[in-house]
Amino acid sequence: MIRKFQKINCASYVNFDWNNNEELKKINIFYGHNGSGKTTLSRILRSFEIKKLYEKYDNQEFELLLDDNVALSQSDIENNNLNVRVYNKDFINDNLKFLIDDSNGDIKAFKSSVIGRDNTEIEMQIQALKLKLGNEEDKDKNIEYSGLFRELFDLEEQKKNFEANKAIKETDLNTNLINKAREIKQDSILMNVNYNKSNLEKDINDIISNYNIYMLNEDEERTNREILAEQEKNIINFNKNLVFGKDKFDNIYNEAKNILEKEIKQAQNLEANVRQWLEQGIKLHSSSEKCIFCENILNHERWQWLIDNIQNANVEERRELEQSINMLLEECDSAKLNIENILNFNIRAFYTTNENEFLQYESNLKALIQEYNNNLNIIKNDLMQKQSNIFEKITLNSLICDKSSNIKTILENLETLCNNNNNITENLTTSKEEARKKIKLHIVAKFIEEKEYKEKKEELNLLQENINSTGIDIQNKKNEIEEINNKITNLEDKKSDEREAANNANELLNSYFGNKNLKFNPINEKEFEVLRNGEKAINLSEGECSLVAFCYFMAKLKNDLQNNSDLIIWIDDPISSLDTNYIFYTFAIINDELFNDENLNFQQFFISTHNLDFLKYLKRLKTGSNNQRAYFLVEKSVDSRITNMPKYLKEHITEFNYLFKTIHDHCKISDEYLNDNDRLATIYNFGNNLRKFLELYLYFKYPDVVDDNKELSIKIPRFFGKNKNSIVTERYANEYSHLLGVFERGMREVDIPESKKIAQFVLDTIKEKDKEQYNALLKSIGVSNDLQNS
Repeated sequence: MIRKFQKINCASYVNFDWNNNEELKKINIFYGHNGSGKTTLSRILRSFEIKKLYEKYDNQEFELLLDDNVALSQSDIENNNLNVRVYNKDFINDNLKFLIDDSNGDIKAFKSSVIGRDNTEIEMQIQALKLKLGNEEDKDKNIEYSGLFRELFDLEEQKKNFEANKAIKETDLNTNLINKAREIKQDSILMNVNYNKSNLEKDINDIISNYNIYMLNEDEERTNREILAEQEKNIINFNKNLVFGKDKFDNIYNEAKNILEKEIKQAQNLEANVRQWLEQGIKLHSSSEKCIFCENILNHERWQWLIDNIQNANVEERRELEQSINMLLEECDSAKLNIENILNFNIRAFYTTNENEFLQYESNLKALIQEYNNNLNIIKNDLMQKQSNIFEKITLNSLICDKSSNIKTILENLETLCNNNNNITENLTTSKEEARKKIKLHIVAKFIEEKEYKEKKEELNLLQENINSTGIDIQNKKNEIEEINNKITNLEDKKSDEREAANNANELLNSYFGNKNLKFNPINEKEFEVLRNGEKAINLSEGECSLVAFCYFMAKLKNDLQNNSDLIIWIDDPISSLDTNYIFYTFAIINDELFNDENLNFQQFFISTHNLDFLKYLKRLKTGSNNQRAYFLVEKSVDSRITNMPKYLKEHITEFNYLFKTIHDHCKISDEYLNDNDRLATIYNFGNNLRKFLELYLYFKYPDVVDDNKELSIKIPRFFGKNKNSIVTERYANEYSHLLGVFERGMREVDIPESKKIAQFVLDTIKEKDKEQYNALLKSIGVSNDLQNS
């Protein structure tokens, strides 16, 4: 649909812009005086129908805005998709020229192209269409050939090539898929008993978008295969806290340090070897009375001296220290570690995936235990040295290093490893399924990469797209061929369709206008004549010409509407020379033929008129809703312009309201108002509008005055009084309407201040003498407040 006549610079339109007008709707009604610019609009639209500009307009520029925001200008008329039908003067000239060719006062016979189509022209169209089709029998011959049949043949050959290429590539790919599916099925470790090509394709589709992440390295693949080969292991019961105490070594070390550094006070400060010699001597002479070495007598005094010099000052303290040393030596022996006692299991208790980790922990643990036991031996040696010389202070060996934390860490790791191993046992079935899936998808991923599956699949998809696209092109070409064949058939039918077309036009003349006098009469297969009362018509009146032309257009349009529901129709002033009865019948044809269906079997409808009676009828068009129609006013002063139709004209549709508004608006003229060229019509038409208004208003006021020549001269003083303003009003109404007696008035500019005073005088007098009607007139033109009070 057309939304706007966006821009027009053509004929009487100068730089016209749609501006703030409402958008066009499905039904659009234009009202304007003759010469205002209505026919120019129809000619712009007809340019899109006949694919050429109206030849009598110079430098045409226009732009239509469609409902998809596409703009069409004068540059687009040869290539546009608008399906337009226009009735105007040009339509009559082009199709029914005999109606206006009155050079000899005769109504000439006309060829069938007037109502149907000229058979010669139709035959030319048929041959052109057949040439476009080409010869179907030659489409597969190796000859120089063009046409739609050849294009169809080429497309079909192209599709066959695509399909053959696709079939070869599909066969190759399917063979690879079948072989790989068989390989996976026969892999004993995977045990995919029912695995087939469909399963493989599903797996490929699942991972192909990011298949690289499913590929395993050699170690990962080996590990997962080992999981599948595993037999279930026993649960390993291992608790690091039950086999090793971390603080045991630290306690031994601290206690040993205290013992070794402890000093016992001696009676004599004897060297250790002397004290040891004395102690041994006393033991040897415990039953002798003289020395075995020197044979001197060992009297009581001598014995007492020996005992006093080898004993401590605190015998009890020495005894306790010796006892502590003995106990700590035993504790050192008991604290030593044995890996067999710690690890009551070996590598066979673990699954293959955990074996290397266990061996590493076992090796590290053995080394740490050996170092741990060596440190205990160092402590033990220092204690034995202290034991040999209880009075000597000994410093603990500085090379000792507590490995308890390291041992504890390894035992914790071993405990975790055992728990993981136990978890494998508990979830071996699930683990095997996961390993089986990983290996399977690894094989699938390698297949995708090695066989370039993704690339080949994309190539196949592209070939299929080409096949589909070519198939669509083939179908479109077939549709185009069928459409052209249908056109050829329709054109063949139209060779003998003239009588039918004549009957349609005659039916409209008879049914709506009751005019059985005028008739289209076929002379032969190619020519018609217009009869009046059975005789060849001569000197048709202007009204009769309008009837014949409009009925012909509607008959033609009726046929077009049967084949097209997207027509844009413009009917320009179809009742220019018809009397009142014919005006109604013209409306009836439009209403019955175009608006008898709620769905309105056309895309968009435009109609323009200068006749207020016809405008009144157009309000009664059987449209579903007022939202489907728009009203516009076409005016011209210096330039033509289009505006939204005023409310008073849409709702009341009487000239009386319109004339009152022009007088009311005249009172509002200002300098700014005068600078608007589009409003100059208000000024220059004021005299004529004033006279017509006064004639209508005073006719109903004083119907007893019947002298047409002196009607206003009698009625104006009677209503307005005999005063200066009344005389000026009468003079202005006469001189500026028909230039009566003072033709030179038309040579001078309008006296605007004077005309404003007259307009105000007329309004003031009506308000004073007939206030009720004055207020009703204001309300009818949409003015709520009195001009003087606003």
